[in-house]
Amino acid sequence: MFEGMLTRDGSSFRLVKLEPAAFGGRGGFRFEFALTRRRDNVQLSGFAWGAVSRGELFTVLYLAPRLEFYPRHAPRAESIARSAVVRE
Repeated sequence: MFEGMLTRDGSSFRLVKLEPAAFGGRGGFRFEFALTRRRDNVQLSGFAWGAVSRGELFTVLYLAPRLEFYPRHAPRAESIARSAVVRE
């Protein structure tokens, strides 16, 4: 689903890592990916945390240019993802 959403414009997606991880107080997943944007060949990195609760998907996605912004803001985005709570 995420790959399809991020590559609708012809960009290329590569899954780097996929692992089970708690998210929002639920059993869930975390994955890392690389994306090359088609229109300008910018290299992007990203990650997502997610879980399914009562048939609904809850996620936090972080995506930024690999060289500068990704490493600068990834720790804060990870912190936000870890603080998420999925309520009943």
